[in-house]
Amino acid sequence: MSLAETRRLFNLIGRPVHEFRNALHWSTFRRHQVEARRHHFRRRMRLRMMRI
Repeated sequence: MSLAETRRLFNLIGRPVHEFRNALHWSTFRRHQVEARRHHFRRRMRLRMMRI
């Protein structure tokens, strides 16, 4: 979890529950995007190395 993500969640303390749930959903989605991008990049690099 990044520092910005942690700050965003801590800033929601005391806010309505639905705002906190939305932020958690956003956080989970962003982490998924980062992982997917990392795996996509690794796969492209492997394929590129196979061609050489």
